[in-house]
Amino acid sequence: YIYPSVNHAEAGEKWGGSGFLVGVPSEAHEDWNYIYCITNQHVVRPMQSPVIRLNTSDGSNDLIELTPDDWIYHQDGDDLAACPIAFRNPSYYKYSMIHPTMFITKETVDQQRIGLGDEVYLVGRFVNHQGQQQNTPVVRFGNITMADTQLIRNEWGLLQESFLIETRSLSGFSGSPVFLFISPLDVAPADYGEREPRTWLLGVDWGHMRSFESVLKPHDNP
Repeated sequence: YIYPSVNHAEAGEKWGGSGFLVGVPSEAHEDWNYIYCITNQHVVRPMQSPVIRLNTSDGSNDLIELTPDDWIYHQDGDDLAACPIAFRNPSYYKYSMIHPTMFITKETVDQQRIGLGDEVYLVGRFVNHQGQQQNTPVVRFGNITMADTQLIRNEWGLLQESFLIETRSLSGFSGSPVFLFISPLDVAPADYGEREPRTWLLGVDWGHMRSFESVLKPHDNP
């Protein structure tokens, strides 16, 4: 979980967003990973002192205090932010990492025929019941609703390549990892080429498509 201050994190306040960890393998040391926290740019950029709250192996939580300068923002303006994390004692924390081999690519989308109707789920922070002593994320489910990626305008006015999905989501899930799940039963006949049953990181939840309707009085009067 990501909070705007230590006080917010300690109290479990309903502010901030979600994030996840990516482990990038070291090229020099076989068993080493460089750990990065990934979230949205719009989650951390307004914060004066972003705080990451992680679960610990003893059933509690620990805080990692950061500054806005610790974060690296996407060079093209996409709603992404990354921050390197150095654990003093990795065994103290209860965590898992996403390996870059799980990242979906354009080639994978074509080879596995990813698109309309495929199942997705996201793991994030339900701010109305998020856990006070430990992070207790929830999972929400949905489907890809358009066959191809779309250029959707983000809050800075930039067109950002995105998958449009239909799922239940609320404030607090910003920065959540969104996974694509191909089950062993969800494969095409051999004539069309087999799909590989597995889980991919589809992307990062960055926003909602809002639909506004006029408020009407009886008999459709505005």
